Amino acid sequence: MPSAKNTKLVAHIDCAGGGQVWVEGTTMYVGHQRPTSGTTIVDVAESDEAALWRVVPGITNSAGNLALHVAGNLQYFVGTCVGRGTYVRNRAAEFSTRNGTRAEVDSALRAAIDAVNQTLMTCSEATLNEAMPGAPNGMPVRTGMFLLHLVAHTAFHLGQAGYLRRMLTGEQAASAGPMPLDVLHLE
Repeated sequence: MPSAKNTKLVAHIDCAGGGQVWVEGTTMYVGHQRPTSGTTIVDVAESDEAALWRVVPGITNSAGNLALHVAGNLQYFVGTCVGRGTYVRNRAAEFSTRNGTRAEVDSALRAAIDAVNQTLMTCSEATLNEAMPGAPNGMPVRTGMFLLHLVAHTAFHLGQAGYLRRMLTGEQAASAGPMPLDVLHLE
């Protein structure tokens, strides 16, 4: 039987079909017209890899694009500009990439987390009050204020990814809930 992307043959039943196609959930039943062909059952669930790059009409960026954008943004502005790292950003690729594995996206996010952690561990109060190196369009802004902007920017895209997930899956569940305020307690 010919194969197709993102499908997996689950079963084949050798009984006459009537040329009918029926999809129930993630299973497609194909009743073939020729009696010798019988009925084919196909798993049509989208792979996790493909789902990462899926969008709905009117939405430009997939969850994969949003994750690559957040990772590139943080690695560049925090890791390179503030932390004097060596990451070279390709912003266009963050939005134009249309495939890749979850492991690749996860790796980019983990690199961003590492860059942020390494930078903030060595960032002094004086640095936070200096002009942000590499600020967009040479905008004069204190580093601490720009870092606050990056927190909001990251949260914005996280929210987009959450709504996109619910649109794609039909899931009606609410978010995980608010962040507990006790993590903000001064020691």
